[in-house]
Amino acid sequence: MGCSKIKETCFDKHYATCVYYELDLPEISSITEGCVTLEDTTEDLYNIVTDLNTSLGLEEGEIVGELIDVQAERITELEAQVESLENQSFCDLPIDSCNLDLQDLVDICGEQPTTVGELLQIIINQITA
Repeated sequence: MGCSKIKETCFDKHYATCVYYELDLPEISSITEGCVTLEDTTEDLYNIVTDLNTSLGLEEGEIVGELIDVQAERITELEAQVESLENQSFCDLPIDSCNLDLQDLVDICGEQPTTVGELLQIIINQITA
């Protein structure tokens, strides 16, 4: 890789350890010494980026945009599920996943309940009978 035109105008080569950083450091910086060089700031920035990647759970080669796309897709799926639940009446929810022991609890036609509403109605009917 060749040098850029600006770099070609420099007479002497200066390493980052010899170039002082003149601006104020942000609060996120871990540098506390007074004489700060470009080497210090570059190392600090690499440490910050590494820490961010680790805290975000990024593995080598992963791109943040891809992760955002995956999360956006998952959010869309969850929104659809929430909308489905919002549009479904509580009484229409199936009770088969409750693993209830209904024994011989049946409606007036001799059928066991399959929804919350049917179960509640059978219980009400038996209580008020």
